[in-house]
Amino acid sequence: MTSMAGWAHACGGVVLALLTAVAVASPVTEESAAGSRQILDRATRLHQAGDFAGAVREYEAFLKRHPDVADVRSNLGAAYVSLGLLDKAISEYRRALQLGNASDPTAIRFNLGLAYYKADRLPEATEALSRVLAARPSHKNAALLLANCHLSAGDNRKAIDLLSPLEAEYGGDRAFAYLLGTALIREGELQRGQKLIDVVLRDGDSAEAHFMLGTAHLQRGDAPAAAEEFRRAFELNPKLPSVNTFLGKSLSQMQRSDEAAECFRRELLLNPNDHEANLLLGMHLHKAEQKYDEALAHYERALRARPGSANARFQIGLVYLQTGRTEEALAMIVGVVNDVPDFLEGHATLARLYYRLGRREEAERHRAIVDALRAERDAKDQAVARPPSR
Repeated sequence: MTSMAGWAHACGGVVLALLTAVAVASPVTEESAAGSRQILDRATRLHQAGDFAGAVREYEAFLKRHPDVADVRSNLGAAYVSLGLLDKAISEYRRALQLGNASDPTAIRFNLGLAYYKADRLPEATEALSRVLAARPSHKNAALLLANCHLSAGDNRKAIDLLSPLEAEYGGDRAFAYLLGTALIREGELQRGQKLIDVVLRDGDSAEAHFMLGTAHLQRGDAPAAAEEFRRAFELNPKLPSVNTFLGKSLSQMQRSDEAAECFRRELLLNPNDHEANLLLGMHLHKAEQKYDEALAHYERALRARPGSANARFQIGLVYLQTGRTEEALAMIVGVVNDVPDFLEGHATLARLYYRLGRREEAERHRAIVDALRAERDAKDQAVARPPSR
């Protein structure tokens, strides 16, 4: 966030110019201008002292007199963030940018992106932070936060592409190494990711380092070793984002589904909008417990967190199918298959559904696609298993 010294400097110049102009216009307004300065001084002192509710009260009093001062609206937004009132903060930051008289619009846009991120509005955070970097490519915090948005959205490659050009400059930074290393490991680039794990480990035992090691083990298919690392990460920092989700994924692969479900529930207590925790808990409720309404609620939340998710949409379609909502199921699964043409399970589900509906021609078309996709997959598996020729 912008420092209080920066706020005072930014507000001082803009506000003083505004109030001087008002005072020149009429001697009657000179007293009013002095009163406005006093209100702003009180707001700044209260903000610095941590009395955010008092600061909000004074900023709002000032803005009743002078509604078009962007820097004061930005300060009000910052106070709202400190109170956890993110929607109000976002509204003030947006208004400040619309006014066009901010002393540093890029700083306000970064704070807007941060507020969107804290509110789990990742697409809007991504857009705002991308604009910050377009205006100020050297803005390290914007790059790190944007990379975090990409990771949260499952766009590991975007995070890698964003951070890789900065590795020479920031590769020794622990936060940078954690983000880039995590993205690389999730994409299977384990050797390069290991070098960044070493940077995180350099400062001693940490939750982040164990999380990265767990992710590497999971990527290699060693679920027990991954679970051990994720448990250690959890012990060191129970609030580390996604640690419960990844521990749950490891336990699921170990056929310990009830324990995994509890991990997903723990993650959702910390972050109700976590995409994977909602999706995986939904799948447990759906398939292990046949609690279709609860599962559907989690699938829908997963889809809101990551709009367009093919997996979430497919699972919703399956719930529709199993609860008699056949037409809705058909529309949902057709949409998924149109977006992901090589989705074997989607085509197989459509084949079964069309046979059930008596639409034989369409059913056989999807059955042929299933056969072709399965043959292609089997050929790839055999090529991988075949020893290299001498």
